[in-house]
Amino acid sequence: MKLAFLYAGQGSQHVGMGRDLYEKYPAFRAVLDSAPVDFDLKQLCFEGPEEQLNDTRYTQPGSPRC
Repeated sequence: MKLAFLYAGQGSQHVGMGRDLYEKYPAFRAVLDSAPVDFDLKQLCFEGPEEQLNDTRYTQPGSPRC
């Protein structure tokens, strides 16, 4: 069985998104922890700040993962 996560895309992000998936699914956790970005993606997704999360530079890498 394969598992996929689907998201509505940019504009639907919110602080705290993905936290439940991170805690429940090791595969999701591994992807988020290994994201090739120059900022703490997990912290941004789970804690914000919302203004930064909504900035396209941060939203693009975050949306498919968070």
